[in-house]
Amino acid sequence: MKDKSIIEMGQLYEKMLIIEDLNDKINTIASKFNISIEKINDLLPADPTENKQYINWLIGQLKKNLLRFPEDNQDINSTLAEFEKYKNNPLFKNNYKNDINQYKNIQDLRMVLNNFKCVNVERKGIQISGNIINNDLKIIYNKNPYTIIQLLTPKGSAIACKNSEWCVRHEKQQKNN
Repeated sequence: MKDKSIIEMGQLYEKMLIIEDLNDKINTIASKFNISIEKINDLLPADPTENKQYINWLIGQLKKNLLRFPEDNQDINSTLAEFEKYKNNPLFKNNYKNDINQYKNIQDLRMVLNNFKCVNVERKGIQISGNIINNDLKIIYNKNPYTIIQLLTPKGSAIACKNSEWCVRHEKQQKNN
């Protein structure tokens, strides 16, 4: 029981340090970008990372009037969380930019993530051999922002479109996702 209390106290201390660092970071950013602390606080929920590593990019988007805060926070948070999940994946790193500052806007980032998911990830039980996936489709070209595939079987179409938001997705799949 005593060990558990010590661990909990250590975790609480770590969280306090993170909050202190975050407050310092907010004050620095506010003066650097000449933006109010209140406006920065509106942006914080959009950044899914604990240390708020995307806040500078979000401020840049805000200054260019490309995003609305706090209205877009939830949508932006989920997009950035996906980016955070995939950016260190070797398939992602080899084909797309894994530096958030290389994306002009959230739409460009979403397009890249959709392309990546469509062809590379979230395919449980799918065998990838070189550029051939399950003998059903072949990746001809895969460089941001384009992915060109050759369908080898009808099942290849289902694999290619599984995680897309294209209009070709089946109604049942739309309800299940």
